[in-house]
Amino acid sequence: LVIKSADLGVGGAAAFAHAMASPAVALRAIDLSDVALGAGAAALLAALTARAPALTSLNLDRATGVAEALSSIGGLLGLPLRTLSVQGCALGDEGARLLSTAISERCPPLERLHIGSNGIHGESLVMLLVAHSRLPTAKLLDCLGNPLGDEGAGKLAEAIRADPRGAFGHLASVSLSACEIGKSGFAALEQALTVCAQPSADAAPITLECAQNPACNDDEWSALVDRLRAARPELQLVWLARSRRRRGDAVWRAVLRHDGHLLKAPFDQDFGRRRRR
Repeated sequence: LVIKSADLGVGGAAAFAHAMASPAVALRAIDLSDVALGAGAAALLAALTARAPALTSLNLDRATGVAEALSSIGGLLGLPLRTLSVQGCALGDEGARLLSTAISERCPPLERLHIGSNGIHGESLVMLLVAHSRLPTAKLLDCLGNPLGDEGAGKLAEAIRADPRGAFGHLASVSLSACEIGKSGFAALEQALTVCAQPSADAAPITLECAQNPACNDDEWSALVDRLRAARPELQLVWLARSRRRRGDAVWRAVLRHDGHLLKAPFDQDFGRRRRR
């Protein structure tokens, strides 16, 4: 079910909750991104918890009222959620702590957690990362755009030293892109990851995305990357901007046809040609 960019408000959220009258609604995925829930967010999340037992994917990106309804998040994590996206919901440090506590207590089968652009700082972000990484189902944690900073990177380094499997644990992909991490922050991470290195032939690959951080523009960045890759061959460090694509990837662009119809055409980067479809 997709309800994007709608202004539901209290009345709409209540009507939505009332429509879910059956206690066995078969909904598996709901996209409520950019929806104005306001004060109705708590009632809607409570309705999902009680009446959507099959829900495995929930997208609340930039939905208003979510931060104020975080007391309902514990119940949501009692569902078989595998993907939870709450990007741009103004959760803040308090919301991150509530979420990490709920994850630790409920142990949901959560695979992918997207918490980008929520104003979450160092200690709270590390707490959430550690809580999610300890889930046996964990695969991806996207922290893009949170102000982790050098201080937060130092706290993450401490967590890695204390328990090398506790920081990234079962996670196969972690994004720390645009987290305001400078040279000293990544130096601390490099040292912690190098000290805790346990290379083996069958080590599972881990993708660490760190694009758009101040450290990436430092003169010593390339050397740091080379040292880290040599120490941790299973660590795939990605630091180019997300907007860049590998050679040969199609880039979709809007093309306005002469009769006013909007089409999409892939732009071939290799040959510089547009092919209309």
